[in-house]
Amino acid sequence: MPEPWPIEREERLRHLWAEGYSSGAIGLDLGYSRNAICGKIHRLKLPSPGIKQVAIAKPPPQPKGTEEPKGFSPNSLESRIVQPFLSAATLTQVRLR
Repeated sequence: MPEPWPIEREERLRHLWAEGYSSGAIGLDLGYSRNAICGKIHRLKLPSPGIKQVAIAKPPPQPKGTEEPKGFSPNSLESRIVQPFLSAATLTQVRLR
């Protein structure tokens, strides 16, 4: 069984985590691996720094009749096809000359 963390290191971990340091940087400072720091943070149930948990509202539905036609997208394959500069008929005329 792994030995328990010293109280001083746990307090330092809490302080550095609250300051916004990454788990890798804290691991270098305390002499533990990044994964050990991540596990300890999880077991201590420390909040994620800088991430605010807010409810995300859904966008309001579009009124009927303003929707794009089904199957159309500005990024669809059909809109990205490059038309040839010369048509096949023009190419045959150029070759015959």
